[in-house]
Formats: sequence, C-alpha cells, structure tokens
Amino acid sequence: DALQESDLVVVDLETYGLDSAWEIGFADAIGLRVVGLSQDGRGTALPKTVNRRLYDQNFMHGWGANLVVDDLDELNEIADGKKIHVCGSFRNEPAMERIRNSALADRAENIVLPKDVLHLQSELPSEYPWRAREETVRIQEEADIALVILPRYGMDTSWQLGYAHGRGQMTVGWKTTPVGQEIE
Repeated sequence: DALQESDLVVVDLETYGLDSAWEIGFADAIGLRVVGLSQDGRGTALPKTVNRRLYDQNFMHGWGANLVVDDLDELNEIADGKKIHVCGSFRNEPAMERIRNSALADRAENIVLPKDVLHLQSELPSEYPWRAREETVRIQEEADIALVILPRYGMDTSWQLGYAHGRGQMTVGWKTTPVGQEIE
C-alpha cells in the first residue's frame, strides 16, 4: 500500500537487500520511478553480500499467501495452457533440468527459464549486459505464472517476485530439496 501511494522510491545503495529488491521490482511493475542513493558515492562500487534466507523468512514476498508445492506434478492443472516464467538461481541446473523434463513442461503452453534465453557469459549478475534486464522484463510480462525455485533465492529472483506481484501475476513456489541440501 505504501508503494502504491508513493511518487518515488529511493533505495540506499549501501544497505539494500532482498526486501529492497522486491520493492524495486514492485515499483517498476507499477511504473513508479526508482532512484538509488549513495551517501559516499561508493554504493555501486562496493561488493554486495546478500544473506540468503529461507523463502518463508522473506515476509514481504507474499509466501504466506502464495501457493508452495513440494512436487512439480501439483502444478499440472494450474499450469495447463499457461506461460510460466521460472525464477531462481541460474546455478541450480539440476532443478531447471527437472522442470524441463517434467509433465509440467508438457502441460504448460510455454516454460521459460531465463538462463536458456539470455545466454549469459557469466553467472554473476554484476557482469550481466544491460540488455539482460530488458529481456527478463519482456519474458516475465509475457508469462501468466512466476514459478520460483525454493527454498532460497537471491536478489534477481526477489526483484522478479516484486515485479510479478506488482503486475498481479500468480506466483508459485517449488521446494526442490530439503533445507540445507539445496544448491547455492
């Protein structure tokens, strides 16, 4: 509600994290201008460490209300004929391969894993070309459902969740593995 009543979002570039990334995504989705603030001018130059928490500890991200499943087959009926945008760590190739080979992939009209479309040379978001963001937005806007690989995720996924919520897009979480056994 606070974001929807705002005229501008200012992000502290020295301290932002997963929740701020969610807010930036939401603001982008509703057309709200986002400005970064760096008190000492080093906000974008400093290395950023993100404390990845379990998905349900990110209360702003809506996991109390969003559907979360343990098995991809639980999504077959929901996804029937829908376009799905997969959000999650590009490093979690086993989870992405399970999605590619699932019955869900047969039921959905289209499942897009950004890693397959963007053809990035690096797995480090700081090294993505600027056009990768533009392409990710296009992919997400064409989707009916945002499917998030859980139990943990980073800043990019957090932004995508905020964007999905701002658009009113259905968000679904898939718990791929027990906590502590997931791929970072």
